[in-house]
Amino acid sequence: MKVQQPVDPQTQAIGRTFTYTTTSFLAGAMFYLLTNNLLPLTELPNITGTIILIGFAFAYGGITFILSRRYIRKKFGFAKFPYTIAVLVLVPAFALVQLKSDVFASTAGELFFFLLIAIGSGVGAWKGIQKGNEQKKEEAAHIARVQKAKEVPGELKNPDDVSVN
Repeated sequence: MKVQQPVDPQTQAIGRTFTYTTTSFLAGAMFYLLTNNLLPLTELPNITGTIILIGFAFAYGGITFILSRRYIRKKFGFAKFPYTIAVLVLVPAFALVQLKSDVFASTAGELFFFLLIAIGSGVGAWKGIQKGNEQKKEEAAHIARVQKAKEVPGELKNPDDVSVN
């Protein structure tokens, strides 16, 4: 017979944080590998290059937003961890661009690209924290409403009802 011991909340939080860490890194690597052929287009002098560059910033911000919002909704206790998620999403892009030195024609284009995706990820983490906290409050309010609905006053109960819920 197996005896199930209670799970330590701190151990569970560390495990889940590690999972979010690896997921963030993997999401950043996957996005870079799927879109690395578009990176030279960010240096085009026309509006197309600007749109693609802004698109990268929004995409990295979106990835970070989704992961941060989901992390904050859980009750882990590491409130500023989404900023670490933002950095971990960016690490594969930074590393792989440095390894493949012919991605950008100029250092200025590379730095501008990194600056924009870093801003996008930072904003994604910030907005993810806000939205996650908002959803956590809504969930707590919903749970309170459900608990209150279960507490029916004695005079409203049916005297013929002998079942125990």
